[in-house]
Amino acid sequence: MDEQFKQSFERAILSQADAFASQSVKKDAYEYCEQLKLRDDIWKICLQFVLESTHDQVKFWCFGTLSSFLAERASILSDQDKDTIKNALMHWFLNVMNNRTPAFLKNKFCETLVAIFRIEYYSRWPSFFKDLFSILSNSPSELMIEMYLNILDTIDFEFVARYIERSPESHKRAVDIKDAMREDCIPQVVSTFYTILSAKHLALSNHCLTTMSNYIDWIDINLVTTEQFVQLFYQFLTMNEFRTNTCKCLCVMVEKGMNDNDKLKLITSLQIPQILLNTVVDSNNDEQFAESVSELAAGVSNQLLEISSRPNQDYQLQSSASKILQDIFPFVLALFADADDQVSSSVIKFLNDFVSVIKKSKTLQFETLQTQLHEMLTTIQKKAKFTEDFKFDPSQQDDYETGFLEYRRELFVLYKNIGIIAPDLMKHFIHALTNHTIGNLNVLGFADAEICLTLLYITAEVFPDMINRPNINQQENIFFNLLLQIVGSNISSFPHSSIQLAYFEVLSRYASLVPKFPDDVISSMLQSFVDERGLRNTNPQVQGRAKFLFSKFSKPLRERLSGFIEPLFVSLKEIMSISLPSDQDLSVEDYGGDRFFLYEAIGYLCASEKVTSEIRQKVFQEILIPFNSAIEEILNQKLFMTDTAERPRFTKYISSMIRASAFLSKGFDDSAAKKVYFKDSVEFFKHFLMTVTRVHSEVPKSKDIQTCVILYYHRMIELMNEEILEVIPSTLSNLYQSCTEIYQMKDLLILLGQVMQKYKDKVFNLVNEMFGPLVTKIYPMMNNGVYDYSLISTSEETREKSELHKSYFVFLHTIFLTGLQQVLVSDKNRALFNGVLETVLKGCQHASVYHIKTALLCLENIVNCYSPQLGAEFNDFVMKNITVETFTMLFRPDFDINDGASFNVVSNVTQVFAALVDKCGPAFLNYLANSFLPQLGMDNNDIQGFCLTLQDINNKKNNGLERFKQLFVTFLQARKKK
Repeated sequence: MDEQFKQSFERAILSQADAFASQSVKKDAYEYCEQLKLRDDIWKICLQFVLESTHDQVKFWCFGTLSSFLAERASILSDQDKDTIKNALMHWFLNVMNNRTPAFLKNKFCETLVAIFRIEYYSRWPSFFKDLFSILSNSPSELMIEMYLNILDTIDFEFVARYIERSPESHKRAVDIKDAMREDCIPQVVSTFYTILSAKHLALSNHCLTTMSNYIDWIDINLVTTEQFVQLFYQFLTMNEFRTNTCKCLCVMVEKGMNDNDKLKLITSLQIPQILLNTVVDSNNDEQFAESVSELAAGVSNQLLEISSRPNQDYQLQSSASKILQDIFPFVLALFADADDQVSSSVIKFLNDFVSVIKKSKTLQFETLQTQLHEMLTTIQKKAKFTEDFKFDPSQQDDYETGFLEYRRELFVLYKNIGIIAPDLMKHFIHALTNHTIGNLNVLGFADAEICLTLLYITAEVFPDMINRPNINQQENIFFNLLLQIVGSNISSFPHSSIQLAYFEVLSRYASLVPKFPDDVISSMLQSFVDERGLRNTNPQVQGRAKFLFSKFSKPLRERLSGFIEPLFVSLKEIMSISLPSDQDLSVEDYGGDRFFLYEAIGYLCASEKVTSEIRQKVFQEILIPFNSAIEEILNQKLFMTDTAERPRFTKYISSMIRASAFLSKGFDDSAAKKVYFKDSVEFFKHFLMTVTRVHSEVPKSKDIQTCVILYYHRMIELMNEEILEVIPSTLSNLYQSCTEIYQMKDLLILLGQVMQKYKDKVFNLVNEMFGPLVTKIYPMMNNGVYDYSLISTSEETREKSELHKSYFVFLHTIFLTGLQQVLVSDKNRALFNGVLETVLKGCQHASVYHIKTALLCLENIVNCYSPQLGAEFNDFVMKNITVETFTMLFRPDFDINDGASFNVVSNVTQVFAALVDKCGPAFLNYLANSFLPQLGMDNNDIQGFCLTLQDINNKKNNGLERFKQLFVTFLQARKKK
């Protein structure tokens, strides 16, 4: 190797990390190095520079390149070459590496050493561990011990760590290496662990405990539970510098898989319960130790819980485990109540599991259970409280806020589970908490008031019958009085957004109880919504949420609130008003979005039969007539022509008014048009429909306009009778003509689907006319039905095309569901039928399980609807193509039959096969038996069994469908294993 090459080589590596080098120099250097990597002798070059270079970066590059070479191209190496690599690496380890060698270089060396270890151990390098042990036996330096542990860590990472995905080949090699190590060296490795730990070196012993924790999971547990090790663990638990990692080590030991009897013996022999009960946890002084103790306590408790609750468990074993668990349970509860949330959260999963076992089993019942459950409820109430400095604005929240909110959710899950097993206890708890909070509002902080309201809100989920049965006796329902207390207090006036949000959540959750309340209480509730506590709150988050919750509150109470509609509407008019947006309004992403919930609420109230026609007309006149006039003025004067893409003021104004009108109509359903007392309301919406239709034909199509117009049409199809059919054809034609984007086509298909579902054969001619032009325009948008796997799945283009595929399949399925299948084979569309069939067949290869299922439903309908009428040639084409496409899909590597959604696809395929057997009969079975299945390599006996079971698929008496599905699943699982 000449000197010029050496200089060029080192310069190329160093240039890539040189902050002062130009991009062109870095690019040339990178390409030069990449070319070098392709050389068959690059391993020799790397070894020479590892041993001779004075630059750590060069050595790092060489180690990395050598490691990759060994992983990818080791097959070109001779045995002599491999020996050369092993000897060179061990020489660097023993003679070149020193205390000044940086950590990144030592780690890269370990990676490279384990790469050759993977190839050579055990057959050609049986002395690997003996060589390491000999180094440790001769008064090793701290550096050598550190490297020994690093090598063991790298071996664990490469061959054992469960979070690493491995190919089948790599997995097999990893299993072989672990088996060889168990036979060859594991007892000696464990012996070195003891030696290193006994030295009680701060860094090395802690490192050793971590390494040992990784190995315990797959080695003989008896090796690390000897008297010597146990005594050492006890010593470490009394030493601040080692106790945290010792706890982690013990936790791995007790969670190691073994039978229940051995597990209980292990827990008792290690004296884990005594260790826990004698441990003083102080998270303020040693947070990490407190967390590790909590994890150990949770781990041991989970093991004891599993042993004591296992079905048909040995009585003595169950009793012993239950007794130990009962002894340590108070300690677990103390950890749960610890001031440190991390310490507390470590035991939450166990407590949830514990409560679930109590619910299912009668075997695990502590004498003190009720007291302990009450203690858990009290802890939840205290731990779930917000701190004074908590940031409630989502835009300002950091990791602490995010973590605490997740922790709070876990607490609330536990709270609900406790309520399920101890409902009377929970009623008593929430009653006492509410009384205490309301009675002491003047001295309590916002966090106390907020958690009281939030827990009251969550409690409703535990007692749905008491909340959703309005006829229940008030004396029997504690929630009547609790809600009365809440509304009668001044808690909603507490000057904190979290309390106001929680208060309105409670009102909406308990709305079904409101009808029995007196008018003055209901008036107080409504007043809290409309004043500065809710809809006029200065906090946008509270204001927006209050609008949504007011709509949610109003919906079930339309009859009871009918007498309040006039004063309510007067109070809301100002907030509901829609005006021409300013530039600042346009800069808001969801301008006026939550305001529409107020229109929805007013719509619900107007839809009450108790509201007089005069009041309804007055409300609708004040809303819809100004909307109508404003839109007509904009259209007549063509003011929308002054809009720009950056400043769509009039377009946004129009769309907001149309959207508000659509929300207003949500209180009415399709029965409204049939009711005399709602006729006046429907007339208002019908009149406004003419204006909306005009908007759609005159205003340039923007996504905003199309979305709100489509929304209004959806509502009118739901609300109006067949008179809507007078405008629907022109509307759909207009939508079709302007349809150039995928989202527009998707909207059109959904709207047409709704029309078909409601009017069925009455729109046959309409669908028949539109079908041809529609599919002709759809196909280019979705690659003629082919799912493009080359597209990045997260790209917007992929999502849009995938959604269009979905809408297309649903559209076809709706044609069959509504009895309009003759559309596909009518004189007008017969020429398109083969193209439709082809796209549905291709749908079986889509990446989405949902799309596949919908395509299969369409195929089942195609077979059932057309096989009799289209003849033998059609049957032959359909059965062969369906068979090929479905089997191709099921044999795909990414199709996981063990996944629940994918398993349902198999059910859909069996339904298609059932249709083929029914309609094509012997022809389908003969094709499978004599042509298709033999191509799969099935023997004659298997083919015969498959076809005989399939032949009986439609025999309901013999449960033929289920029998074939079971056979088919077994066949697919066996096929996947090959």
